[in-house]
Amino acid sequence: MSRALLISMALLAAPIAESAQQVAAPLGIEIGKATCTQAEAAAQVTTGIERGKSVWSGGQILVISNVSGFGVEGLQKVIVLCDAMDIVSVLTLQFPKEGTSGVRETVDQMDRKYKPLKRNLPFVGNAYAEWRAANAIAILSAPHLSFSFELSYWTPAARQLFAKWEDAEKARRDKKRAGSL
Repeated sequence: MSRALLISMALLAAPIAESAQQVAAPLGIEIGKATCTQAEAAAQVTTGIERGKSVWSGGQILVISNVSGFGVEGLQKVIVLCDAMDIVSVLTLQFPKEGTSGVRETVDQMDRKYKPLKRNLPFVGNAYAEWRAANAIAILSAPHLSFSFELSYWTPAARQLFAKWEDAEKARRDKKRAGSL
């Protein structure tokens, strides 16, 4: 089976929402609804899962490196970040870049499924794209010098919380730097 077909099966696993937009449920894990326990069960493995705690969400982080249970060819890693209520708020899929073809195939598949918001897809350079689903924002990030790219699904609340945390961290660092000069 082709890699593009298998990636599309992973990306197209979400049911159609009542509105015109589809619900984001990559790998069968519905963003903003599934729990970390359900996401871990979806991996169908007992090894290759690292656990941690997010400093900005207060929830659990699962880094799943044994992705064989998902049955998606090319999938290298899955990162699941839950909020303080144990609900999946960010899910990141990592794939090999394979030149520009893997990124472009993924962008085409996402364009068919979700509403495109932003895109920067140079032949050489950092690739970036965003889409809106009914329950999430999907972000593709493919750094130029990387051998892989990431497709992340964020709930709107998680994006806002992360932006606030990031601003507070920047202010803290700036204050510390100013105090040390």
